[in-house]
Amino acid sequence: MALRITSTRLLALALLVSSSAFGTAVMAQTGPLDVEVTSSALTGSVTCSDGTVNSISLDPSTAHDSGSNDSAVGSSSLTLCGQNIYQSGAIDDSTSASDTTSLDDGVGTTKANNVSMLGGLVTYTKEDASSTCEVTDPVARVFSCSGSATVSNLDINGVPAIAAGTYAPGTTLNIVNAHVLSPACTGVALFTGKLVLEDEQIYNNNSLNPSAEMAWLHLIGDAVCVGLPLGTTHYDLRDDNFTSFMNTFRNGYWKGSWSNDFKEYFKGVFD
Repeated sequence: MALRITSTRLLALALLVSSSAFGTAVMAQTGPLDVEVTSSALTGSVTCSDGTVNSISLDPSTAHDSGSNDSAVGSSSLTLCGQNIYQSGAIDDSTSASDTTSLDDGVGTTKANNVSMLGGLVTYTKEDASSTCEVTDPVARVFSCSGSATVSNLDINGVPAIAAGTYAPGTTLNIVNAHVLSPACTGVALFTGKLVLEDEQIYNNNSLNPSAEMAWLHLIGDAVCVGLPLGTTHYDLRDDNFTSFMNTFRNGYWKGSWSNDFKEYFKGVFD
């Protein structure tokens, strides 16, 4: 997809998505697939320097088959391995699902304000993101996913992360030896890794139980403490919407893919 860049002032990064992937068949009264959708402010894992692995699920909201769920909290903070992993002014994650012959879908939404990831390494002032996965072709056993998001004032180490413009899904911003504020390190903590924009995945493709994941922002890498205690901490942090389809009637394998015709982009203005 094309990369479009313009330049003005005052960063306001936006990411808009519309995409396709997946599918399901339709039966009487209920849809052929059970749908479960989860929206979380943060998922992933942190592996401490001693090898301890910590799984993350911050403010999850889950809806299964039908109905809705809303999980909202005020200021939130998460610390692992002695390091502040995530901090925000407010989070609101919500989900809804439907299981009928006319609508078999799941919707996940995340809203957050004044977010700081990994001790201020990555920051943004506002996020409003939503994705939907639904049955689009019951005969071919295909379902589609679409979504949109706005992320404002995205910085890496206090500097605007990208120029204003349009970026393809999976755009990767490399980070090399960035200083991380770490109370657990008496010297300097240096992070090397990457920030992936709109990291989309399909799991169990062409199977009875496919699933789709959109990590609007995916921060991956290692922080090395050059001091005491000397060691490396691994981070895999995802700002996440996840939808899984369970093949209730076992009516064949389902195959999905993100389409090539959807528009997904960051748009920014700089001051």
